[in-house]
Amino acid sequence: MHAIEQALSENGHVTSVCNRAGLYDHALLPLTEAIDCLLREGVAAVAVICLDMDRVVIESELATLNLHHTPVVLIVAGELHLPIPHIFYDNWIGGYQAAKHLLDKGHREITVLAPFTASWVTERLSGIRQACQRAGLPPHALRILSGAQKPWDYQGDPVVTGVEASLAAFEAGWIPKGGIICVNDQVAFGLMQSASERGWNAGQDFALIGFDDDPSARGCGLTTLRTPLEAMGREAARLLLEGMNGEQSSHQLRLRAHLIPRMTTDMAPLA
Repeated sequence: MHAIEQALSENGHVTSVCNRAGLYDHALLPLTEAIDCLLREGVAAVAVICLDMDRVVIESELATLNLHHTPVVLIVAGELHLPIPHIFYDNWIGGYQAAKHLLDKGHREITVLAPFTASWVTERLSGIRQACQRAGLPPHALRILSGAQKPWDYQGDPVVTGVEASLAAFEAGWIPKGGIICVNDQVAFGLMQSASERGWNAGQDFALIGFDDDPSARGCGLTTLRTPLEAMGREAARLLLEGMNGEQSSHQLRLRAHLIPRMTTDMAPLA
């Protein structure tokens, strides 16, 4: 991330970017093995960016990690229950923000398309439910479309999963209307694609919001919650510098996503 490199460079450090893909079969190395490789190289500090990995998987892989007194900071998508410094963004608040945006627009019927399982999905759903409850919506006004509930695969294609989940919902008689929340932008792209093929358009027939501000979200006018990547990078660099200066910590920093309103939530609720 540019913010990490810039901050470390300003303090006289040289950074290198590595990935976990194997040279020949491109299989990903386990996190612990990848970090151990860097520690054996004698690096001064390590920043691990694993935003696409589920928190439970990260905790499982890093439970036995021996840091050898080398500062390591993780940038992740959810709070870790490990004594390792990490920066994460609050998925519960993100879900709450997404639902509240639709509620503030006047939508009294919320549908969530959540076609896979992951800890961050659960947290977003919890925030959505809380926002709906605080707004006084009856339980039946919030509908969760979970489809086949596949486990999240960060090497998969969530757009395809979004297409498949929305098509299955259409075939079961669902009509996209009111306010719709997709658990990430790629699933929203899949919904937009399959809905458009059937004559329904986001921002006209239904309001739609996603998460993560994918680079394609601006082009299609998708309202989304932007991950605070620059802030996460700056905080990671700060913790790394503190560690290299001998300050021991197991800090965890919680940041919030930013609402980016666009065309897909401009519509007023249908009477």
